Amino acid sequence: DQGWCGSCYAFGTIEAIEAYTAIKYGSLFTLSEQQLVSCVPNTTGIQQGDPTNFTNGGCNGYMPPMALDWMSSTVLEAVSGWQVPYTSYFVDPDDDSNHRRVQTCGAISQPDGDTVGVTGYEWLPANNESAFEDTLINKGPIIILMYTPPSFDNYEYGIYADAMCVGYRNMQASHVTLL
Repeated sequence: DQGWCGSCYAFGTIEAIEAYTAIKYGSLFTLSEQQLVSCVPNTTGIQQGDPTNFTNGGCNGYMPPMALDWMSSTVLEAVSGWQVPYTSYFVDPDDDSNHRRVQTCGAISQPDGDTVGVTGYEWLPANNESAFEDTLINKGPIIILMYTPPSFDNYEYGIYADAMCVGYRNMQASHVTLL
């Protein structure tokens, strides 16, 4: 549960890295979503760590390809979730009276033990069911961007169905998850 922080991109990206690492090495690492929330370059134009700003771009949403690009180009590697736990649950960018500061990237030290890096990723054609099926069967999970109507906020389990999801043509991607 990402809480108030718009960090679904971090959860979807980290889940994919965890899955592909497990497929390749046979070991499941639990990696830190907070590292991406704190360290991926800020898209709001406000300097990360700015003491006058209680949120950073990390809680204002982001796109998985940009997070993966950052992971593949940075000298930092993904650290474990127990070393850098998710702390941005209570960051509320719309309510200055109810906020916690997002942990700054500089506060996240690199571990001495095992880390996981990203060497690249592959784009699939949008809305191409056969490409998705082939990738899921032969390669593994896929990070997807999906439309979520307001009723999705209360979704907990099972098959989600909402009338706005059927035949609705003005959908815009609003949530990232792992398929």
